Amino acid sequence: GEPLRVSCTVEAASRPLTVKLVYSVSGGDSREAEMTGDGNGRFSVTLTGIPEDDPVTCQVLASSASGATTLLPCNPFLIAPISGETPLLFINEFMADNEQTISDEHGFFSDWIEIYNGGDEPVSLGNLYLTDNFNDPLKWKMPGTVLPAGGFILLWADGTPGLGERHASFKLDKDGEEIGIYNRYKLVVDTVTFGLQYEDASMGRRSDGAKEIIFLAASTPGRSNNLTSASPAPEVTALRIYPNPVAAETLWLSETADCRVYGISGILMFSGTEVTEIDVSAFPAGMYILVTGDGRAVRFVRSGK
Repeated sequence: GEPLRVSCTVEAASRPLTVKLVYSVSGGDSREAEMTGDGNGRFSVTLTGIPEDDPVTCQVLASSASGATTLLPCNPFLIAPISGETPLLFINEFMADNEQTISDEHGFFSDWIEIYNGGDEPVSLGNLYLTDNFNDPLKWKMPGTVLPAGGFILLWADGTPGLGERHASFKLDKDGEEIGIYNRYKLVVDTVTFGLQYEDASMGRRSDGAKEIIFLAASTPGRSNNLTSASPAPEVTALRIYPNPVAAETLWLSETADCRVYGISGILMFSGTEVTEIDVSAFPAGMYILVTGDGRAVRFVRSGK
């Protein structure tokens, strides 16, 4: 590959000073290369013969004339390969409280994550990782499936990888957490952070690969999130509900909407289409969230009678 130049600045109270680069290629044996100083504390070295697809980890070893040595940083610094491109993969949709939406091949209703290939080329998932903890990016290695351009894959976040290659080693937390796709060098491919989730409600991108993530009107595991109509999306206006808090039997909406109402624990309390009013007489006192078909969410309080 191309020559790799590594530079650093070393601050030392005494001279002369010897500075070496301690490095490893693709996790192999450690090597050393003496770095040349410019007289102002700046040292550099050029490495050659390193394949462009191989990562390099390195540290700087500084030695004083008195024999004192310092090796920094404590954890080797990663220089990732520059060849190739990060695949255009998206966490396109997910469900963290799947009660009855879709079951896996064993009949279990588990959390799930849908990944979409938004690029023009197939992508092999075998060298990529999925995690629910950004501090542990290599938590679960994905199966060696080749995802075609424009394709979708559904992965089960059930914490039971023994059930099959598409079953991840972690579950999703319906109270909110994070999902990330990383490559083998711990570099980000895509990430999502989410809050409180609700029973059989999925969150996903408004359209496949889009930036905005909303509660979807209907879950589409393994399928496109795109609207079937080619017309532009209507302007989203604020939804008002009243009274709020509501002590009476009826909650009114400021417009007709498809909606669901969830308790604060995620239990589905109501689901309807073309709704303008909701009978809340059987709702216990507490906090609720109303989610419309186009992803808007409004909280309200059911007060005691």
